[in-house]
Amino acid sequence: MFVIQVITLLSMFFFARLYHRQRSQFGIDEVATLFSTISVGTFMSIAFTSLIFNRLEYSRWIVVYAWLLTVVLVTWGRFLQTALQRFLRAHAIGADRVLIVGANEIGRTMAERIRRAPNLGYQVVGFVDNLVEQQPAPPAAEWETVGDFLAQPLAASEVTREAGNGDESRTAQAGVQVLGPIRDLEAIIDGYGIDEVIIALPDASHAELLDIISRCHREKVSIKVFPDVFQIMASELSIGHLDGLPLLTVRDIALRGWKLTLKRAVDVVFSALVLIFLSPFLLLIALLIKLDSPGPVFYCQERMGLDARPFQVIKFRTMRADAEAETGPVWARPNDPRRTRVGRFLRRFSLDELPQFINVLLGQMSVVGPRPERPVFVEEFRQSIPRYMDRHSEKAGITGWAQVNGMRGDTSIWERTKYDLWYIENWSLLLDFKIILKTVLKMFTDRNAY
Repeated sequence: MFVIQVITLLSMFFFARLYHRQRSQFGIDEVATLFSTISVGTFMSIAFTSLIFNRLEYSRWIVVYAWLLTVVLVTWGRFLQTALQRFLRAHAIGADRVLIVGANEIGRTMAERIRRAPNLGYQVVGFVDNLVEQQPAPPAAEWETVGDFLAQPLAASEVTREAGNGDESRTAQAGVQVLGPIRDLEAIIDGYGIDEVIIALPDASHAELLDIISRCHREKVSIKVFPDVFQIMASELSIGHLDGLPLLTVRDIALRGWKLTLKRAVDVVFSALVLIFLSPFLLLIALLIKLDSPGPVFYCQERMGLDARPFQVIKFRTMRADAEAETGPVWARPNDPRRTRVGRFLRRFSLDELPQFINVLLGQMSVVGPRPERPVFVEEFRQSIPRYMDRHSEKAGITGWAQVNGMRGDTSIWERTKYDLWYIENWSLLLDFKIILKTVLKMFTDRNAY
């Protein structure tokens, strides 16, 4: 029985691609996959045991113990393995050396993101960009070992390019320098021991992309293309056909039909339970706000929701009653002097958002969805961000996929929109529960709330 159980689970793990972890990011999705795979594998092992040993008698509790211990111990083991791997990568052990093609704003943003997350196991060696005039980078041959090269700080180099009516000067950021033009890509990959190339050229033509990929293929490195070159897309590409003619699906709305009814039912039940069970806590917050500063307990503000229709979002007041009397509509900022003492605490843990469950119960919002913006900001963003108004094809949410991925407050609206569109096109009830759980965890760990 033991041998059958182990062989069955190993096979199930293999076919569920649980041994194909390219980047060790242990999370809710992997826990759910482990649970379902172990459960199915345990039932299959019972079937195989009954088939092979026709008259074998055993305690039914053995099966329960095997299933439960496997779920607990394998999950815990994978958590420890992920923690160890992230620790080693954060200390540059086993990290992949990355070259970014494109020293533009997107390329520098990617370099900064990688720098801020060393546990991902990436190390940016430098940029490659055609439209540059820079001081020549020291060749890799000058370093005796890779360790000597890594020990040297990479000074930022000056980057210039033609801007039509003059030269626009800019500096490669994050302490990473431009190593040369694209024509020297093969030599740079070979000389600096590059493991992975990321192409961040949103304006590159089809021919230019093919040329870059061809140069990378000669050196046998991993290649990734930043999806900004396909700004109309938010979800993964899928391939279908029309009477044998292949078609690429770049947009598919997941939330439609009976799924809308299901999501609304979950919203009503969830928001009603939250308002009932947290009512004493909400009453305490209201009392503290009233004692802390003059003004109303609630702050109602016009936001844009489904189909860009305005509604009044309800929040606990965290600022002075006249906070925007002089400035007009502005973003909150770190250490905002307009906050009250109680308001600082409420905003730190996002407790000021709790009254929005009233909006959910009234049907104006959903628990999970794109965060609603004020009309003045919506009018501004719709002019400059492609597909921004597609966010309003679904109800606004108290929390969303963008927020649990760090896109909250005064962050990039362009990035936030891509997360929101991905959520709309990939909705599932399991994804909503995942976002809710991650939101609760971030209430205690997020340091970006202000």
